[in-house]
Amino acid sequence: MKSPNPKIIVFLALAGVLAASSFLFTGCGGSGKDKSVTADSAQNIENKSLEAVPDKVVGLAKIDPEGKTIDLYPQVSGSIEAVKTKLSDIVQKGQVLFVIDHATEEANISKIQAQMQVQQAVIKNAAATLAKMKANAANAEKNYARVKKVYDQGADTKANLDDLKNEWTVALTDVTASEANVENARASLTELKTDLLLAQIALEKHFIKAPANGIILEVNTALGAEAGPGISLGSFAAESPMDAVTEIDELFADKVKLDQFAFIRKQGASDTLAEGRVVEVAPSLRQKSLFSDEVGKLEDRRVREVKVRLTKGQEKLLYGQRVECVIDVRK
Repeated sequence: MKSPNPKIIVFLALAGVLAASSFLFTGCGGSGKDKSVTADSAQNIENKSLEAVPDKVVGLAKIDPEGKTIDLYPQVSGSIEAVKTKLSDIVQKGQVLFVIDHATEEANISKIQAQMQVQQAVIKNAAATLAKMKANAANAEKNYARVKKVYDQGADTKANLDDLKNEWTVALTDVTASEANVENARASLTELKTDLLLAQIALEKHFIKAPANGIILEVNTALGAEAGPGISLGSFAAESPMDAVTEIDELFADKVKLDQFAFIRKQGASDTLAEGRVVEVAPSLRQKSLFSDEVGKLEDRRVREVKVRLTKGQEKLLYGQRVECVIDVRK
């Protein structure tokens, strides 16, 4: 048997070394690749965490007047005699909007006014009587003084002096009684004036007026319809700034601050309709309430109510309109 060729042995040894080196190199390279993927995943997680805190938050909003919508309820019952307004009317404070039948109240006022005229005549007569009584008393006093002077000189009798003194006393009593009659007559007139004032107030309640300058949003009645304290005749918005009232989900509720910039857009749209600033932020969370169609429906999420005072573009919006409110929370 021949001995192995030394050259072949050397060749095989070199081949083994190269194979081992290749295996080790490949294993180290694969481990490096795994570490690279892990680092990339960590970076992606970090980026997603940063993206979870948005620059802007969005909530559905309702457009309201600053002073809210005012329902117009009468204080008295009766049938509608006149409707003096219509939808979208711009009205002034004190302007009559609705009139409820008031024939009874007018009749009562006429009755009181007639009684006042009679009472004024009574006062006039009582005053004339008082003047006459005062004149009688003054004359009786003069007669008594004249006779007393004569009596003191011994030229008249005591009986005559006593009679004149009695006449003077009676005259003074008549003056006192007449003064009381005048005061009573005047007091009765004062009572009638109070009755008249109350009757006029009662009459005024039949005229439903605008509580402030503003706009009519709804008219819920018509001529001849029944009216009463529990029946709304219409709704009214006072002249005031326009607000967007929105609800921000609890996940981002703590990001909303006063004076943050906000803008309004239609639902699903990108065009800005109006702009404003956050003016009110609720101090607590509560269940959703805006645009809730199902009474008593349970909500898993809670919200924070936010009010945005609009400063630009209000003319493009309508009261009660449903929009999206976008608040910049980077501040």
